[in-house]
Amino acid sequence: MSYLYEKTIDPVLYDLNVFFEKGFYNAYTNYGEQFLADGVDLLKYFLEYNKSNVIVDPITSKVNIYESLDQEGINTYTETQYKVWWYENFLTSMKQVRERFEAQLGDKVTFFKEISDSVGLLRNVEWMPDDSVISLIDIEMDNDQVLPVPVHSSVMNKLRPETENLIMQMSTFNTSVYRHNMYQLPEDFSGDSKTAHGEDLVPDYYHYSRLYNIGKSDLEADLSKHFGAVYELISWYETYRPQDIENNKQEMNKTNFTLDVQGIAQNVDMLKQEIDIYQNVVSFMNSLGVNSV
Repeated sequence: MSYLYEKTIDPVLYDLNVFFEKGFYNAYTNYGEQFLADGVDLLKYFLEYNKSNVIVDPITSKVNIYESLDQEGINTYTETQYKVWWYENFLTSMKQVRERFEAQLGDKVTFFKEISDSVGLLRNVEWMPDDSVISLIDIEMDNDQVLPVPVHSSVMNKLRPETENLIMQMSTFNTSVYRHNMYQLPEDFSGDSKTAHGEDLVPDYYHYSRLYNIGKSDLEADLSKHFGAVYELISWYETYRPQDIENNKQEMNKTNFTLDVQGIAQNVDMLKQEIDIYQNVVSFMNSLGVNSV
């Protein structure tokens, strides 16, 4: 999975409840022009969800929204980060909402499924190599394309790229020293781990090769064929690195937008609180009643 996923602040900006009606975004504010990168049409489910927080029966309303998203609505979004946002929103919703949703759809659920840990165990084969599966013979690290990974996959994706590079560099040095000390211990052995041998220090490289083919070929084909959008989620959680600025681009500068309040354009912040804009330091000091020098 070489695709580089990005996470921006866009889903959060869509979830910010400026109005309950989509038409108001064009008529009474410039918020859509400034912050809604994919246009106001993508607001549909975000508006419905925010409305569900203030109606008489929020549980039923939320269940219906998740059902609509699950059956076909999630395909409205072309960027994976929006699908991940809704998936995590569902996982953190009220217990009553999730239970009623599962009872209402039964085995018809297509997107809001629980992802088994077994899938991750089989898919994360890149992190399997260690000294039990890699040969001791290549003491100068010239021929092996695989290095021992001393950190678990659940941790590696959370590290900064600089930290990961340092870890793998130290793994290279330590492994080289280890092989220099160990390569003379095994007796001459012309076979491999495919045959019964009874020898010590014979790495089982074929175990790694076998699981790699299963995880990256057979399993990937089945996931993409039978699980659709869920497979896209698995790919996201496999590759997204929150500490990498190439992945995590969630950034928000101090800014404001305008609201039309009874025909008067007012500058407001993200909490829709009125703010004053000063052209320079002098105008700011004058507003405080301080004489500028």
